[in-house]
Amino acid sequence: MGVDLKGIDALFIELIELKQQFSERRKCSFSIEIYKFRIIELNLKFKNRGESVSKALIKQIPLISNYKEVMEIKKGFSIDEKYVIHMHDGNKKLLLRIFNLEELELRKTEYSIMERMQDYHVTCSQPISIGEVANRGYMITSYIEGKDAEDEISKYSDQEQYNIGIDAGKELRKMHQLSAPDHISSWYSRKVEKHKKYIDAYLACEVKVS
Repeated sequence: MGVDLKGIDALFIELIELKQQFSERRKCSFSIEIYKFRIIELNLKFKNRGESVSKALIKQIPLISNYKEVMEIKKGFSIDEKYVIHMHDGNKKLLLRIFNLEELELRKTEYSIMERMQDYHVTCSQPISIGEVANRGYMITSYIEGKDAEDEISKYSDQEQYNIGIDAGKELRKMHQLSAPDHISSWYSRKVEKHKKYIDAYLACEVKVS
């Protein structure tokens, strides 16, 4: 589901490739500053041309190239680049996630699980498209309006909070109708293995808690 890069100018291609290289080398401190400086320099060139990097990339995705407005989402723990895409047809909004290309196969698995969730009528985003563009992976889903629970939950009464928890539990129960593949070990086994690694790491380190 790739996109022809003929329409992307050399400056944009250089910036995308540089971001990819920076992501791959971010653990090596000796070259990080050089990458950062060049990325900042190229971003400024785009800004001076009145064209943001994200918008230049989004224009290469056929499904949303004719967008009305783009709004970046900065909240959340994900390292994905996240955008709300306002389309021209009515009040339709889509959620776009952009991520490193090496994650694409894993994201395709996530995408297929989201498709299965539709069969169980789970209240979640509807998967719409997944693919690659300019050496990046992307996923498009429907956008669900809402507010940040961390900011809003304290505004509700104890009973309302309890009811919200019950509703969340009902959705979780629907999700659990989907069985894990046979090659996936049980939750208990994976949890024990995870904590065993923590214990082994603690025993191997020089710092001890008395």
